[in-house]
Amino acid sequence: MTEHVHIFALGGLDEDGKNLTVVQIDDDIFVLDAGVKYPDKSTPGIDYIMADYAYLKEHKSQIKAYIITHGHDDQLGALPYLVKDCPAPIYCTDVTRIFIESFMNHVNSKINLDFHIVNPTGVEKIGGRTVHFFATCHNMPRSFGVAIETSGGNIVYTGDFIVENNSFKNFSYDSNAVGRIAEKQTLVLMSESTFATRAGYTTPNHRLTPHIQNIFENEAKGRIFISLFSTNAFALAEIIKLAVSYNRKICAYDKETLYLFDRLKIVEECAIPRNNFLDYEDINRVKDTDILVVMMGFGGALYRKMNKFAKGHSATRIQFKPTDTFIVAAPPSSHFEVLSAQTLDNLFRTGINVISISKKAYLSMHPSEEDLKSMISLFRPKYYVPIKGSYRLMIANAMNAFNMGVNLSHNNIFVLENGLVLDINGEAARLLPGSQSVTTGTILIDGMNQTSSSNAVLSERLKLGEDGVVVVSVAINTAQHKMVSQPVVDLFGVTCLKDPKTVSRVVSAELTTILNELLLGNFNKYTAESTIIERLNKLLKREIGKEPLVMPIITNVA
Repeated sequence: MTEHVHIFALGGLDEDGKNLTVVQIDDDIFVLDAGVKYPDKSTPGIDYIMADYAYLKEHKSQIKAYIITHGHDDQLGALPYLVKDCPAPIYCTDVTRIFIESFMNHVNSKINLDFHIVNPTGVEKIGGRTVHFFATCHNMPRSFGVAIETSGGNIVYTGDFIVENNSFKNFSYDSNAVGRIAEKQTLVLMSESTFATRAGYTTPNHRLTPHIQNIFENEAKGRIFISLFSTNAFALAEIIKLAVSYNRKICAYDKETLYLFDRLKIVEECAIPRNNFLDYEDINRVKDTDILVVMMGFGGALYRKMNKFAKGHSATRIQFKPTDTFIVAAPPSSHFEVLSAQTLDNLFRTGINVISISKKAYLSMHPSEEDLKSMISLFRPKYYVPIKGSYRLMIANAMNAFNMGVNLSHNNIFVLENGLVLDINGEAARLLPGSQSVTTGTILIDGMNQTSSSNAVLSERLKLGEDGVVVVSVAINTAQHKMVSQPVVDLFGVTCLKDPKTVSRVVSAELTTILNELLLGNFNKYTAESTIIERLNKLLKREIGKEPLVMPIITNVA
């Protein structure tokens, strides 16, 4: 009997992060990755952003597994919230489990998780169905892709990967495993689109060593500092290898870096040999030319850490010296390019030797055009679905497949949007009409354990950040239908050409007029607050040309 397949994404399409792909085979649901994305200037006061998972809550009894391909937040960060409402086993490697637990601690989640630890290459029975895993090369160790068996063939989800045959053991692409899986019919292949417009292979441009080896060998006149994103364990493995080769002792810059060292030591290539480890308490007891200081952190937080170091505000005893060399091996994303520019400027002001590695020369470990074509050539799928990336990049991924001459065309390449459902039933595949799409959206993680999806919250915060806030407070007596105090008007962060005292007087007079009108009838506090906000917004727009957040505080003393 032919099985009925639905494939759709709740997040991750035409965006950067919050990846969450759903494969539904008859009544069985498999969730492939469940991540978050980080906020930008349009989401002030928000810690994380995740996909709306209302569909999963409605069908939680059908979820057979969460399959997490590797240990990055954009693949696993939604788990603390998803599993709380939609419990199911989590299939991942031992390294990925470490990062899931670390994220759980970070957001103060106390729920118990049902882990099923798998090898990067292996076979498991999940919900009575055979699922294959194949090791991939990514900057997080023991990453894998997934192939789920169905009656119509395998549904293959590559995860993040590059084609690399000379990596460390725990960062290896298992071409033999891919070949074995590809011997059977591939129904659907899903591959990411991050570098789909880049010609050639990503390797060897993902390797840090060629950019910094000469610094270790010849250039450095004293200590070497190097900054890395916490998500780039592959670079850490390269640095450890270099330190051992050039007899440098490795010192963790701070407790966060030391914690990551400890977490990753189960990975052979990321375990620092005892003779090469240096406690920062002993840093002044070792010759400068024998020291390598590693600074790790997540996203913009790493650049803020570098900024403090440049300004001499280190949280540890480690302060810069004129003979130091500082290597910035963490090319910034678009979310914090301004911060990175400021940080680099401050580093150069110290007078130390600063080397910043360009993201054009040093690529993150995602598949370029030839990597993607290699996967397509091996699996020769019946249907191809580009995932993960902006719409422009997904289209480029689709066009790469279209131009390969392997029977992929506009009839069997599907570019989805979040919520749009690919329906495969027997020999036919189609996109369901928009009326049958799955509800999608975003959930804003505000504080470690609170979620909100309110656009009003964001709107208010954006106003607060851009135009400031006006707080108006007054005491009234509803029984006597009168005000019992003069309004108090406070302006916070409101900048304008007019004298603030003049603005306050105008606002106070308008508020008095509004309240005197409202107190003539049956007074309702909530209606009054809405009326005050609406009328004061119009007044402020007219008086100062801005729309600060208006916050009325009405106290009834009756």
